[in-house]
Amino acid sequence: MKVIEHVKRKEYKAAQRMILKLDLNPYDFPEFMNHLYRTTLEEHEDKQNWKVIEENFYDNKQVLSIYAESLLKQGQIDAAPSIIKRHGLVLSEGYGLSDYFGENPKKAFKYVENPLFEKDDFAPTEELLGEASKGTYLCFEDFGLDLENDVIYVRDTETKEFEDAIKDILSSKEVGIDTEFKFQTTIFDVQTTDLLQIATHKKVYIFDALVLKTSAKYIEFIRALLSSSHTLKVGHTLKGDIEMLKNDAVEELGEVAVNHQADISKMYKELNIGVKISLKAICESLLGKGISKYEQVSNWKMRPLRKSQICYAGMDALVSLKLYEILKEKMNGDNVPVA
Repeated sequence: MKVIEHVKRKEYKAAQRMILKLDLNPYDFPEFMNHLYRTTLEEHEDKQNWKVIEENFYDNKQVLSIYAESLLKQGQIDAAPSIIKRHGLVLSEGYGLSDYFGENPKKAFKYVENPLFEKDDFAPTEELLGEASKGTYLCFEDFGLDLENDVIYVRDTETKEFEDAIKDILSSKEVGIDTEFKFQTTIFDVQTTDLLQIATHKKVYIFDALVLKTSAKYIEFIRALLSSSHTLKVGHTLKGDIEMLKNDAVEELGEVAVNHQADISKMYKELNIGVKISLKAICESLLGKGISKYEQVSNWKMRPLRKSQICYAGMDALVSLKLYEILKEKMNGDNVPVA
């Protein structure tokens, strides 16, 4: 097969084009996938530490094996064997795992847990890991919300919880919206909404879209929300979130008309308050504190989600709504760019 010939000659781009053109299963070509995974890891290693990378690829032993080999080459003699042991990984020949795990190991290592899982709580991750002091980042309490009663995780449409959430959201004049989805590991991964966060003035609802998107009730809710001319949808760079939600609903319901939305990044830019228009920068400017972005590149397909992931996700929707209120006031309620 030509794909295999391309891979043998290390013509990976040509192999990729052929796999896509012929609609082949890329996982039938392990050497090719090995190359894609190595390329992905090179990008991640430049930006992230081993804790984040392990969490990102927790459910992919092939990637973790490649990563463990890389850590061993770098001399990470505690982290690498710990990851290998935790996931029961098998490495390529020549890595001498018996030196660490044999009956008479020649090399000692200190087993280290991944603190992302050991120190999990409803708080900004940097603060949990001791990388920032408590109170550095915005939290729900700053807005008078109680985590136990006001931040609601929804994963079943056949509950009163779901029905109450829908009523509250669709009756609200404006809501903050954000979505989470796992980054593409390779070009062959299909991105879909894994989490949908919606904030009203008194509650934050976190919908487990990964579970709910097969439900007709949930899809109908998405359609009603997006098409509503009563409920203003507010978010930061909202276009991407709307497109993800539309894609989730299109297969079941056809094209979805989107009405009544406002983007706080555009409002902030129009007011010419500051040069940086990231959500973190706008929060620092208008709310006096930034928001944690540690979980931005996170494994949103893992279940159960970590508490700190839920905290991060809900906060983005909530601050979007709070920032809209401030920006609207600065515009005196006039000329608010609403699409």
